[in-house]
Amino acid sequence: MACPTSQDCIAVGEDGLAEVSNNSGLSWYAEATGTNKRLLGISCVSSSACIAVGDKGIIIRTADDGITWQRVRSGTSEGLTGISCANSTTCIISGQLGSIFRSIDAGASWKLEESFEAELTSVSCFRVLCAALSLRVSLDSPAQAFVSNDSGSSWLGESLSQDVNFYGVSCYNKHSCYAVGDQGTFERTTDYGYIWHQVTVNDFGTINSISCASSSRCVAGGQFGQMFYTEHNTWKPLNIGVGSSSHQTIESIDCRGLTLCLAVGDQGTISRSSKWTSAWRTVHLSLASGFSRVLLVGDSVAQTFGTELPPLAQPFHLYFEDEGILGCGIAQGEPVEAAGVVYKAVASPCNGQPGTPQWPAYWTQYITQLHPKVAILLAGFWEVTNRMFDGVWSNISQPNYQAYILGQIQLAVKVLSQDNTKVVLLTSPYFDTGNYPEDNPTRVDIYNSLLEQVAKQYPTQVSVFDLNQYIDPGGKYTSTIDGIQIRQNDGEHFTTQGSKFIAKWLLPQIQHLVSP
Repeated sequence: MACPTSQDCIAVGEDGLAEVSNNSGLSWYAEATGTNKRLLGISCVSSSACIAVGDKGIIIRTADDGITWQRVRSGTSEGLTGISCANSTTCIISGQLGSIFRSIDAGASWKLEESFEAELTSVSCFRVLCAALSLRVSLDSPAQAFVSNDSGSSWLGESLSQDVNFYGVSCYNKHSCYAVGDQGTFERTTDYGYIWHQVTVNDFGTINSISCASSSRCVAGGQFGQMFYTEHNTWKPLNIGVGSSSHQTIESIDCRGLTLCLAVGDQGTISRSSKWTSAWRTVHLSLASGFSRVLLVGDSVAQTFGTELPPLAQPFHLYFEDEGILGCGIAQGEPVEAAGVVYKAVASPCNGQPGTPQWPAYWTQYITQLHPKVAILLAGFWEVTNRMFDGVWSNISQPNYQAYILGQIQLAVKVLSQDNTKVVLLTSPYFDTGNYPEDNPTRVDIYNSLLEQVAKQYPTQVSVFDLNQYIDPGGKYTSTIDGIQIRQNDGEHFTTQGSKFIAKWLLPQIQHLVSP
């Protein structure tokens, strides 16, 4: 979403879609952009000229408020995740594979300025200050902010203070920015991006986007239509945003001063406020607002599996919310050994620390806010690794630890079904991380048998869908089926094509569950 003036706004999204408003977001109409690629970011260099970026290195420009668009050579096939224009000539693009691209001619041409070993999710510029955020690389590598203080000519990487993924950033003066991400995380820098400090917000959900008009006037939004605003550096919830009508995740926010604020929800819902802290109303409602809601939880295997589900679920009248957490299944406690590495600290929702919100608290909030008809659990990897349990290294082949995992599955079902939600337990696929203990198919078989055991206790509420049999039909780890690479090279996660491959099998079954 970008609003170059108080009257003109453009939103971009799936399949190259552009929605345009010329009356401060009161009404919207679609315009063809000449591409069917997913568009992930847009920024404007003038009152009528804007640049959008997206999948496969796509860059398109408009000089007439989105009526016509022209393709611009990017020189890359890398997914482009965000764009921010610091002034009428200088713009910065963040790349999915860690690239930073820069234009000094209002987006007519682009140069690769930097390349980092990180997956960049967003970028924001205010005059000479620019900040690009990243996802975590691994459990022991925190997310980073890559910061430039010379309009993108040179960049410096700084670790963020919390070990979560970050998705949105807004720089609002020459030395200050806010960053937002997983688990209701807010961070702030006031020293040109060198040091980032945690900001306390009492929420478990993911925050995707933030827009700041000034140092004390910001709005942020994320899961289930939740919104927050800050006054004098104190963040407060806004309970009157997109979520009041659709519960759809907010993907982007743009607030111009104090007179106009717009929020774009997942799959096309747009809400508007003429006074950013109140009087929000939905002005453009997607068909998905009436779809049956489905919650997907689990670890990063679930997270990668769910990446392609939202658009693929639309023909089945299903609205998917993917809430997989990196490094967090249903087993709790630390340390853990995975792929030959001992992790002394794990994802906070699974660290087992008293007083720290654990995954049951997160899932309870998801159920309360989303009210899904179906909740899907995909876990298994962290349940079949070696983990410290009762003071000794244990694994699922040992009776005491096996009984513990059984209890955790029962707890998962109890949490997910508390709103009379139907629960689907997906069996775990096999793994091939490098001939490590978790690659032993016997361990996975034990975990999957425990799923079956729990499901039999709740025959009308819980179903087991055999994902293992579908993608590992030979009874062993399978990376490619019918020429499609469904697993990433790490032997654990799913590829984009793998997600689509599984969706064809899963979505009709979920539709059958929610049908009257």
